[in-house]
Amino acid sequence: MLDPDIVKALASGLAAAVLTYFFAKRRYKFEKLYEKQLLHIEDVFEKVIDLEDSLRKYIATKGSMFGGDRLEEKKKEVQMLLNQLYALRSFFLKKEILFNQGSSEAIQNFIDASIRVLSNLVSSNFSEQLADGKISYDQWYKAYEISEDELKKAKEELRKNFREILENQS
Repeated sequence: MLDPDIVKALASGLAAAVLTYFFAKRRYKFEKLYEKQLLHIEDVFEKVIDLEDSLRKYIATKGSMFGGDRLEEKKKEVQMLLNQLYALRSFFLKKEILFNQGSSEAIQNFIDASIRVLSNLVSSNFSEQLADGKISYDQWYKAYEISEDELKKAKEELRKNFREILENQS
């Protein structure tokens, strides 16, 4: 017969090994999820910065030029901006589950503001095509105002949210 102390020691050792394995496995899964989340935060923020930069550049340059033969070029560039927005939105929707609620709302706010900017830019180009310079300018100016106000605020909200996540995980 085995000594009861030896049985207790073996049982304790076995229990410790099982618990160590269990917690190590959970920790590994958590670390992998966190690592994945960090990569997606980086990717989304990079796409946000790229889109904002492209929108602001267009609004300040080509978008602000009216008349002449620039309209076709403006339409092509707006289409590229729309494609950039769709790529950001698609990426976000596929990865949304990995973001906390605050991040998801901040990203969605940025996307919504970008949609409003682009909607006004498309309307501006359409009005310019119809030779309605005043409406074209007004739509461009609305896009400019949204980019200076809502778009900036949405990006800063997102930056703040992502920084909090990164600081809390360090």
